[in-house]
Amino acid sequence: MLCLRPGRWALAVTALLLSMPVLPIASSSPGPVSMSLYQGTIFIDGNGNFTPASGVVGGSGTPSDPFVIAGWTILAPSGPGIQIRNTNAYFVIRDVAIRDGSPTNPGVWLQGVANGQVLRLSSTGNRYGVVIQNSDNLTISASDVRLNDYEGISVTNSTRIVLANNRILDNGLYGVHVLDTSSANLTGNTVGGNGYLSATPIEVFFEAAPAAVFADNLLLAQGASGVYLSASPNGVVRGNSVANHSFAVFLESSDSTRVVGNSFVSNGFAVYVHSESVSVSENVFRDNGYGLYVFQQGNATIDGNQFSAFGGQGVVLWGSQRNRIRANRFNYTGVLLEGTTVNAFDSHEIASSNLVNGKPLRYYHDCGSISLDGQPTGQLLVSNCTAFRASNLTIGQTDVAVELAYVHDAVLEHNVLWGSFYGLRLIASSGVFVTHNSFALNSVQVSGRDRETWDAGYPSGGNYWSDYGGADDCSGTLQDVCPDADGIGDTPYTVSIAGDDRYPTTRPFNALPLPLAASFTMLPASGDTSSLFVLNASTSSDPNGPDSGILVRWDFDGNGVWDTDWSLTKTVAHRFEEPGSHTVRLEIMDGQGLMANMTREVFVEPVRFLGVEIPLAVALLSGAAIMIAVVSVLSLRWIRRRRELDALRFGTQVQGKR
Repeated sequence: MLCLRPGRWALAVTALLLSMPVLPIASSSPGPVSMSLYQGTIFIDGNGNFTPASGVVGGSGTPSDPFVIAGWTILAPSGPGIQIRNTNAYFVIRDVAIRDGSPTNPGVWLQGVANGQVLRLSSTGNRYGVVIQNSDNLTISASDVRLNDYEGISVTNSTRIVLANNRILDNGLYGVHVLDTSSANLTGNTVGGNGYLSATPIEVFFEAAPAAVFADNLLLAQGASGVYLSASPNGVVRGNSVANHSFAVFLESSDSTRVVGNSFVSNGFAVYVHSESVSVSENVFRDNGYGLYVFQQGNATIDGNQFSAFGGQGVVLWGSQRNRIRANRFNYTGVLLEGTTVNAFDSHEIASSNLVNGKPLRYYHDCGSISLDGQPTGQLLVSNCTAFRASNLTIGQTDVAVELAYVHDAVLEHNVLWGSFYGLRLIASSGVFVTHNSFALNSVQVSGRDRETWDAGYPSGGNYWSDYGGADDCSGTLQDVCPDADGIGDTPYTVSIAGDDRYPTTRPFNALPLPLAASFTMLPASGDTSSLFVLNASTSSDPNGPDSGILVRWDFDGNGVWDTDWSLTKTVAHRFEEPGSHTVRLEIMDGQGLMANMTREVFVEPVRFLGVEIPLAVALLSGAAIMIAVVSVLSLRWIRRRRELDALRFGTQVQGKR
């Protein structure tokens, strides 16, 4: 038996991992792929150089019988692994592995070519995985592009480029960079872990790439921007799954782009729009910090989406005008209007077909005297109106329960505004009379700068505030008749900088108990099948009694079957055995039998080592060995890649066969 001291054992494990052959990904072709070591690199300039001496193993260059370069393992320290330029004959590169081209050489370099296909390529440890320049009608599919120092796949000044069903992982800068290229199509790819050498990492970057299609891709959970479209109009982002990115989709000067049918889970910004006439439809937004954020640009169509996020925001329109919002479903979130001019608030079309927690979103603008009394309302947005009255409404668990922008001489009375980020938001409004309402458990009870009227004098009183900390020992106009409790606080309640409620009540005005607010946090926010997730429901609140008396129970997989019994313990730890998206549901109950619940999505990855998925059992059993190997390998790669960060972009070097 071979015995190694701990230090030498770690080096032996590292050496073994580094010496493992790089294999193409599995294909649908029958039988194993036989690969031979190619002596040198492949360089083809012009159709006449597709010859056996240049690695061609078959074909005649026609559409039905393309030239075939197949079955090679190529080491590329002396030049690009495969370089083809100035050709229009049909060719296929398949079942080829190229590695060790770092720090200067790409795996595959296609320049001024047309009618090519790259199938089941493995390109690892090179400067670039694949470089495409000034080319047309090329397809890269079922390939494995990972651990390259700079970009995984770089496409410049080209047309009709298709990247389909590839795995593009752990490359230093971008996973894919498409520049000055029209009609690029990225479909069915798995992308993740790219950009770790960049201060602002981006997985897939379309730059001056009109009519791009990004469809049915999976972006693995990590902190970078997912898909960035810059100056790339008329694009399509469809059917993708993006989780745990700082920006899932970023649209900058990419007008008329359509974002449709995607799944966005636990991102900072799911979709950030600084473009005109964008369409966002039929997407699922879950537990994002911001679902859809439209900044300054307008004329967006927001239609048929599902937004859910306890503590996050659904749709934010900042300084944006003339947007159409229809038939969306909001749970624990809603619509927030922001800006510095009246047009940012009153120029939209926001239909009552939008439902917030199952109730209509009501939007009024440019209106005279309107009275809204007792109608089911999930959210109330009012802009540029006079003499508006809202009474007997119960609105809760949304971005802002009631927003009044450029509203004058309005009355709010006998409403319950609860459990939202903003209970009441006042923007450039005046003469607003707010009394006999219940404000409970809002993060910000009232936001506003103008000093409004908050009570109807004594003994009628003002409003109920769940965070009022004063006592009720006295009575009278000056609250100086003591002891004589009268249900009115002895000291005023300061309503932010919008004035004082001189007579805050100590009991809610509504006869029924106020609703509970279910809430929980999850740490970590994402992980893999080896991660232990800690769920904490201690942020749940009961306005009718002590929070400590709340009972909780959990459903970890969203199947409607509770996985724990009722308990006063607010925290629980859970490990997800299957990768993918999981719905975690919390239900709470107080001493009066009132109940509330909320759900959150968590994205769980398989355990990955150097980009390779490994079973959980192997990961747990081999944890020490893997940790030592990871530290050793990544430390060496990091030092090498940092030397290359300031190098000029690759694009002019020409090298032939060695």
